[in-house]
Amino acid sequence: MFDCRGKLVSGARFSEGVTMCFVKHSLYALRWDDCWPDLEIVKAMASISDNEGRKDSLLDWLHPRAPATLIKRVNSILLYHKEVGWGQEVVPYREHSVYCYMRDAKAGGAKPSQLAALREALIFVRFVFDVPSLDPIVKSRRILGITRRGAKRGRAKAHPLRVCDLEVLHTLLESAASVWDKLFSGACLACLYMRARWSDFQHTCAFSIDYSEEREPVYLEFRAEVFKTMNAKFFDGEPMIWVAPAQGIYRHNWVKLWMQVVARLPVRS
Repeated sequence: MFDCRGKLVSGARFSEGVTMCFVKHSLYALRWDDCWPDLEIVKAMASISDNEGRKDSLLDWLHPRAPATLIKRVNSILLYHKEVGWGQEVVPYREHSVYCYMRDAKAGGAKPSQLAALREALIFVRFVFDVPSLDPIVKSRRILGITRRGAKRGRAKAHPLRVCDLEVLHTLLESAASVWDKLFSGACLACLYMRARWSDFQHTCAFSIDYSEEREPVYLEFRAEVFKTMNAKFFDGEPMIWVAPAQGIYRHNWVKLWMQVVARLPVRS
């Protein structure tokens, strides 16, 4: 797996994402304690004395949501509280207050997607933490409308990757001055040839290489137990497996070069 700097590290490092989710979700769950004491999650957290026990309990509440989803939802909630504060006039969440915030935010230039993210986060709280009092927000037509109404904008999309772009990555892997540039180029090639999401690729927990009779790499296989669509019925708890050919569009065997780069660096795989 690779961290945000493209470094290959041991294990999936899923625990770091879990810890981040735990810290952020704990933040607003514990702040709810002051103004929403009857909430089930608040009472559950208060009944556990040690931090490790609270962490396990909260992770049970949040299971089996993907880490990226959890972080996105909690960031939307915390952004809302950053603007309106914490207090009994804010929490418990009320349909009128949330709508007024969205109306003012939209007048101030907030994008509909930002408002939609807050609505989705509150729906998340409603069903994950079993908060029926949020039903007026979930069912509100005007909140739904304000998150969708607005000028249609063209999607900002990156240009499609071209063959010449792939050749640049192959060239960097082969002859870049920085060994870290070589490492990251190899990671990009692996993700591209596997046709994997980068966020899923980062959660890789194991990999293997298939060799030819001449001991040349032929295929590179990555496995991840945490990925975006892991809760789909199709997977039924099975890990995701990606396979990339070691011989791409360039003259060299990129997997062989990449493994040579990894061997030169103080990283574990």
